[in-house]
Amino acid sequence: RQDGILYYVECGILNEDVFILAHVVNGRLNPAAADDRSLGEEMTLFQTRMQDMPLDSFGNSQVIATSDESQFIEELDIFGDYIVLYERSRFDGTQRIRTLDRNCLGLDEGSTVVPHSHHGLDQYATITPGGNAWYQSTGLTFGTETPVEPTTTYVFDMKQKSLTRSGDNRQGNDMGYSRVYATSLDGTKVPVTLIGRKDSASDVDGTQPNASMLYGKKRPTVLVAYGCYGEMNKMVYDPTIAPLINRGFVVAYAHTRGGGELGRSWYRKGRGYEKERAVEDYLACAEALVGDLCIAGEGQLAAKGFSAGGVIAAAAVNRSPQLFSAMTLINSFLDVYGSMVDPSLPLTEHEYDEWGDALKDEIAAETIKRYCPFANISPQMYPPTLLVGTLDDTYVPYWHSSTYAVKRKEIMIQMREDAVDDHPSSLKENNDDVLLHIEEQGGHNLHSRRLDVASLECAFLLGELSANVPSNANGKDRKKSSLLGALWGMVK
Repeated sequence: RQDGILYYVECGILNEDVFILAHVVNGRLNPAAADDRSLGEEMTLFQTRMQDMPLDSFGNSQVIATSDESQFIEELDIFGDYIVLYERSRFDGTQRIRTLDRNCLGLDEGSTVVPHSHHGLDQYATITPGGNAWYQSTGLTFGTETPVEPTTTYVFDMKQKSLTRSGDNRQGNDMGYSRVYATSLDGTKVPVTLIGRKDSASDVDGTQPNASMLYGKKRPTVLVAYGCYGEMNKMVYDPTIAPLINRGFVVAYAHTRGGGELGRSWYRKGRGYEKERAVEDYLACAEALVGDLCIAGEGQLAAKGFSAGGVIAAAAVNRSPQLFSAMTLINSFLDVYGSMVDPSLPLTEHEYDEWGDALKDEIAAETIKRYCPFANISPQMYPPTLLVGTLDDTYVPYWHSSTYAVKRKEIMIQMREDAVDDHPSSLKENNDDVLLHIEEQGGHNLHSRRLDVASLECAFLLGELSANVPSNANGKDRKKSSLLGALWGMVK
């Protein structure tokens, strides 16, 4: 093991083959340099033999496949006669699967791109490998899904090169998908995926480049944040967003730097010293949705963050609270600085690679202080906020939510007390509503409590934004949303 080297090892059994997926430069293992630029390198697949292990270079190893200018390798599966590569586009994050015949590795005729298509919506879908437990199988099982469509399962016969689909979970052709781009502070184009029901009055097919035409008119919009750990803001099936979409909402996924949608360099540019770029990207997405893209109107945009995504969403709201009319933070990491200076917490040292060591690195400490959601709560008008924590969450302790809620309320109370003569009316009208909900169990991912928390979150968002739901959205009567809004108003 060497610091800064990411690699995966698979045993090929045949002739004691060993396959290694690793970051390399000029045939050598690529440890992270002082400026961390090497993390921008994508994966290369090598073949070696058991007797040649351990390795300090790949000089005698065979290059099987490389990431190129258009695609990068994410992961692999090994079969008796085939290697399966899961790849992703550097340009728009679209996934694909490529199989390699182990009997003719390195030859073009041994490489086959699996000809699947998720109803022509591949750039909005997620490919998930199946179990594929039988090593000698020639059948590759995988699934595709979107946030509003459950998994459709496929089996690809790698020998016959034929594809079989099992079932069809297409949710009708009234669901609109769109990929748009926002321009961040430094000029970087940031992808945003939009999902919502098409306006019945619009003659569109779901592929319109003009997203505002796709959805007919401005809609209440929820902007989902993540952008951490090199993980994607995944487009996987999520039934908890259906109540919003069915009532005319648009759900937008911000693919900010810090995530892995466009490769390791996309991740590197949004981690550590560069973490603020992820916040800037998210803000650019929010500004585009209410501005040039004409998706959300005034008072129609909500911020949403789960886990580390809460860092990005809450930091963005600290900087531009006027952009948002509501915010939900579920088991969110909110006191980043307080956590990163306390090595007694179970995950602090493990998190140094993502956020930085705030105890030993002054630059990392100052960087964290600039965006830490808890540290940057200030005397200003915030949107109504729902915070959820879980007592048995071992990843993000519940006190991140509770201390954030208390500080927000304390600052609003102080603002009222210090209000000058020309501001008391605005302070009186804005109560800076903060709802704190603590679950007793469920862990970080909420498990059996997920639907209960999702119901609370949907009710909150409908209550705060329902006054702006189009009355003809999906042919629904607006009274249902208004009723939920009224019920929420009774308890908030």
